[in-house]
Amino acid sequence: MLNLIKLRTASKLALLKAGLPLPKKSLSAHAFERVCYEAVLYHGATMMLFDRDFDMLDGSREWQMLEDYFRDPPVPSDAAEENWPVLGMPFDVFRLVVIASRLSRIASLSPAELEIAAVVLRDLSSWYELIPATGKFRSGHSYIVAANALLRTLVSQQPDGDLLLDEYHQPEAEVAAVVSTIEIGHQFNKYPLWPLTVFYRLSSDPRERKILEHAISAALQNTDGDIARFAPQETINMFLVAPGL
Repeated sequence: MLNLIKLRTASKLALLKAGLPLPKKSLSAHAFERVCYEAVLYHGATMMLFDRDFDMLDGSREWQMLEDYFRDPPVPSDAAEENWPVLGMPFDVFRLVVIASRLSRIASLSPAELEIAAVVLRDLSSWYELIPATGKFRSGHSYIVAANALLRTLVSQQPDGDLLLDEYHQPEAEVAAVVSTIEIGHQFNKYPLWPLTVFYRLSSDPRERKILEHAISAALQNTDGDIARFAPQETINMFLVAPGL
């Protein structure tokens, strides 16, 4: 999918250099392109869970390509639910999630990194009311809760880190609230793996961890009609361990 985006971008550049107008796309073509870009973000963040050598933000041209696309996308990009079919949240929120994932790999934050973490926490807090825990945005809300919990846990482990934390959005209560609403049904394989994995990693409650392990297994199912194919246990274990965090 990323190669498809690269190919399309290269073809656009070739047309522009040749002085030719870009072909007009149909609305359906723009919608498909949007799904492709969102899918790249989704899978990239998921890869960061179990591959510490992979960093979406590490000065890659691919990330810059995504930034450029979402800076001026050809289809609506405000916070309305219908505008984010894959992510369940705007790109600006997802950027914060990726930064949180990156910072979580650092045991001892430098002063500059600690300041970045504090800024991301403030920015995440501002999205809570816009990304509710209901409707199509339910998965997007779980990303916000997971990123907040991940960063607050990390910041609290730093010297004087508690001084940067307020009393709002306490991780244990928020994670428990999200876990309590998980309903594993036929379409649960569309639920994002990143927040489920972060919840499992942070939770110390045996009951919560059991629910989350079952949820991760269900999210990894490959469904074909009414037939569900379960993921191998070794695949499930990769998400339970999450060596990329």
